[in-house]
Amino acid sequence: ITSIMFSPDGKTIVLGNHSGLIKLYSVENFEVLKFFTGKTNKINSATLSPDNKTLAFYVGDRFDGRIQLLDLGTINDLRTLPDSEGYIESIFGPDGKILASVDGTGIKIWDVTSGVKLKTLSG
Repeated sequence: ITSIMFSPDGKTIVLGNHSGLIKLYSVENFEVLKFFTGKTNKINSATLSPDNKTLAFYVGDRFDGRIQLLDLGTINDLRTLPDSEGYIESIFGPDGKILASVDGTGIKIWDVTSGVKLKTLSG
């Protein structure tokens, strides 16, 4: 396991691993709610949107990676956020419409719907 987090509502645990497997567990009874694999390799970090509908996860290695957005209802890829260097951590804004990520070049603010980078903060 390389990534673990609670959903914003505290009802789900999300796990990711180096072989590309992501599992969602119910906190209430620890049953697997959803799992998927084969989307990518090396799930290094993951974060859920406030409405629990979108999963953002970092894939790759320490030197080359990207953020992928996944619709949890359909398990379909929504988009990949390009232009990232090094290891990435990310977090959704309170309304789930923006995502902030930090990598080796600074902090980037993304529009989740379009995948457009809105701003880069360096330093």
